[in-house]
Amino acid sequence: YIINDNYYRKKSARKKIVLFSFFPCEGLRGVCTKEHGFYNLFSNVHNSLYELAIDYPDIDFVIKAKWGGNLVKQIISILPVSELPDNLEIIADCDVHTLMLDADIVSGFNSTTMMEAAALGIPVVYPVFNESNMIEYFKYLLYSDIRKCFNIAMSKEDFKYNLILLIDKYDGIKHKCAIKAFQKYIYSGESDKFIYK
Repeated sequence: YIINDNYYRKKSARKKIVLFSFFPCEGLRGVCTKEHGFYNLFSNVHNSLYELAIDYPDIDFVIKAKWGGNLVKQIISILPVSELPDNLEIIADCDVHTLMLDADIVSGFNSTTMMEAAALGIPVVYPVFNESNMIEYFKYLLYSDIRKCFNIAMSKEDFKYNLILLIDKYDGIKHKCAIKAFQKYIYSGESDKFIYK
């Protein structure tokens, strides 16, 4: 896939929102406890997709879990019911970049997938609320110097609103910002998936 000033357009007609999931201990570097972690953020972000899936049955929602089944079980455990709406899927094993390229909008937390999606011109919503907006957690947040490349959500309500509002809304300024950030943080020659030109 080529990353340049031309942004990628997905081919499927049905809209899709993709969350690249995260653990409550994401980025805490071994200092995660029941009292110290992104637990409220984890719950509110994942429950947001569940609630939106119910409210918007004409949109597909995908939660991509890291590292197999353990995170899937943890996600299901914080949802109000174990049976998911037909338009919400929690998956662990799939090609991340194929999933990304089929998304109209992406969200994530402390993940390089945010940068990759934004560099392709796909809108990215970055949840910065609950613990992630508390001073003691700032040092654990990735990309704090390039937040302008993303759409920042400062509350659960703001997060849900932006996921729907920004579906397929291309932003050339954020795209160019993300391309520069991609070169700084990720790109080192040709990767197996992305080529910068």
